Amino acid sequence: MAINYSELNLNLIDLSLNVSPDLFINTSGVSFSKKVLDDMNYPANVQLSIDPLHKVFAVRVCRVCDAKSVPFVKKNTKPGNTLCISNRNLKDSITALIKDYDEKIRYKITGEWDKEHRIMFFDISGAVECEFQPVKKK
Repeated sequence: MAINYSELNLNLIDLSLNVSPDLFINTSGVSFSKKVLDDMNYPANVQLSIDPLHKVFAVRVCRVCDAKSVPFVKKNTKPGNTLCISNRNLKDSITALIKDYDEKIRYKITGEWDKEHRIMFFDISGAVECEFQPVKKK
């Protein structure tokens, strides 16, 4: 069977993005994967929320003038970068909801993007232990 290549509609595959929007809890803070930033369209400001009863952490895109708005992605950040936040209050708020939390373990929580409301939800009860990736030497 011969393929008529002129009829194909090929889409580029972006290998730089994670498959899922992940949040990582490290010893030094909280990191958001490239996919989180890409799904959220690299917002300058967000509101950070937590629901202890349902064990959900959320990041909502907002304007700088909205209540409790915090800077998120810097203007000069290149697409494809991850974002790390070393704020102790943020890390402590999230880790308080992880069952049997151990500060020596790295955790991963996969998020879910609500495009209509521009909110990324992370179900903290779904936190799993995650291996650190070794740094590549040049």
